[in-house]
Amino acid sequence: MTLTATHINYYHACKSKLWLFCNGINMEHTSDAVYDGKMLHETSYLPSPRL
Repeated sequence: MTLTATHINYYHACKSKLWLFCNGINMEHTSDAVYDGKMLHETSYLPSPRL
């Protein structure tokens, strides 16, 4: 396995995400449930204002 910048980034950001990436496990992006969740997130959870 070749070590890339993505591996290092995931190592520092989230060890679980690194494991998933190394084992070729990707999140599902094509299901209706994922689409519904993204739409709910975009319309319900607004970023907090900066002070």
